[in-house]
Amino acid sequence: MRQVLIIAPTPSVRDYLVNVSQQAGIVAEGIESYPAGIAQLEKDPPVLVVLENPLKDEDISKLTESLRLHAPVTPFIVYLPERNGELALRRMAQGAYDCLVPPVSAGDFLAAGKRAVSRVGRRLITDKTLLPPAWWRRPSLYVYAFLAMMAVLLGTGLYQWFTSTYRVYRLSSEHPTAVCGVQNEVWVTDWFQQILSRFRVKGGYLALEDMVKWGDFQPVAVAAAPYYVYTASADGHIRRHRRDENLPVVASVSSPGSAPSGLTWDGKTLWSCDSDTKKVYEHDNQLGVKNSFECPAQVPVGLAWHKDTLWIADGGDLPVLWRMVYKGSGFSSDGPYPLTIARKYKDLKISGFTIWKGRAWLVNETGRVLIQHKMPKGKN
Repeated sequence: MRQVLIIAPTPSVRDYLVNVSQQAGIVAEGIESYPAGIAQLEKDPPVLVVLENPLKDEDISKLTESLRLHAPVTPFIVYLPERNGELALRRMAQGAYDCLVPPVSAGDFLAAGKRAVSRVGRRLITDKTLLPPAWWRRPSLYVYAFLAMMAVLLGTGLYQWFTSTYRVYRLSSEHPTAVCGVQNEVWVTDWFQQILSRFRVKGGYLALEDMVKWGDFQPVAVAAAPYYVYTASADGHIRRHRRDENLPVVASVSSPGSAPSGLTWDGKTLWSCDSDTKKVYEHDNQLGVKNSFECPAQVPVGLAWHKDTLWIADGGDLPVLWRMVYKGSGFSSDGPYPLTIARKYKDLKISGFTIWKGRAWLVNETGRVLIQHKMPKGKN
């Protein structure tokens, strides 16, 4: 019984996607036209629909309407012929749960499909899931194998590697440059696309919840307060947004330096940093400068206030964190604190940073990834 309905007018694309689904162990059926595909899903709703990117938005509209009426718990993902971040975001805003771009491996297909169906409480069954129980699937053997593996890891000194201190999430944004945590969501801005994307972290992937599009400035830093959101832009401005659905701007001032690169809220006050002046600024209620301090980072690219300490991410040659502890009338610098992930990714450059739920969250623009990282231990 087929689980996935693939609607692809291009024969080569249709055959390609059906073949990839078979490699992933998923039973799929290919349909050559959108009307025929819509008629088929109305007759026998699948678990998942994969749609070749249509030439017209009305094809998406017809599909979403048909799904709403006849298969309300069937999500769909879109296959794009080439990487196009703006088009992918538009399709997801129209209802797609994910997008695929070539080359698509069996693992990519299976992961995207599982992410989509899990959000509506369903699951994809693969050939491996359907296999009858075998001797090597006995639970007791899993326990013995796990204990033996742990013993080997401890004996060879690899336990720390096994309990990884970081996790990497792929982003569809073309130029992600800033990140902040807001309640149960993590927000990422893209300066090139001029957007702010809101995600929920669900295990090993990010679920897109909403997106705000700005057309008159390029956000390079973001921070959230109880009633407002603050952004810094590439044109040298700091903006205050009301925390409504579309984050309307209610105030705008020139930033203290020409290259604002980080924002954070300490519970009472907004702070910013500038990669050109290499200073940290404390702002007043009108977003003016109340105090300024020298920054220890070579290229400050992000700020976070955590446990009465100001943390700074360095986007220079070494991806490290610094912290500034307030003492009397000024700050004392402490660091640098290296990041474990830099041992594997030698060319890692930080472009954005925050601390959320006790962990560091880093954005890498060139790699288009969001990194969750264990906080380095500070000195007492």
